[in-house]
Amino acid sequence: MFTGYNLISTIGKVLAVTSLVSILVYVVIENPKRSSLPRAFVWVLSIYLLFTTTVHPWYVLPLLAYSVFTHLRFAWLWSALIFLTYVGYTATGYTENLGLVVLEYLGVASLLIWEVRTKTKKPPKNQTSYLVVSDTATLREQP
Repeated sequence: MFTGYNLISTIGKVLAVTSLVSILVYVVIENPKRSSLPRAFVWVLSIYLLFTTTVHPWYVLPLLAYSVFTHLRFAWLWSALIFLTYVGYTATGYTENLGLVVLEYLGVASLLIWEVRTKTKKPPKNQTSYLVVSDTATLREQP
């Protein structure tokens, strides 16, 4: 199924469909009314980047920016480790080191799984949170 000179042309289409379906499943499962906008952006961008054939270091910047407004920190680790992809560049050309890529993604996936398991506990219903926008505080009740 995946043979030939240009594997990315075939695999890219499969990954694009997988990305789209995964994002739609996320939107259906995670009701947007229950989730903050930055958190939703972090998840959608993460899904997209996970299923793309090429991830340059600057592709992770929006993910890093949105993660600042959430409790999720796996994007910080990803932004630090993604520079390992440049190890493959030498004076004679480029040779991808799949061991480093696996190490990078295992580290990010491990932190993501740990964060989801330990930090998704809901606060008590009577707790009030503060959202500061333009030096004005707005109260909103947690669902």
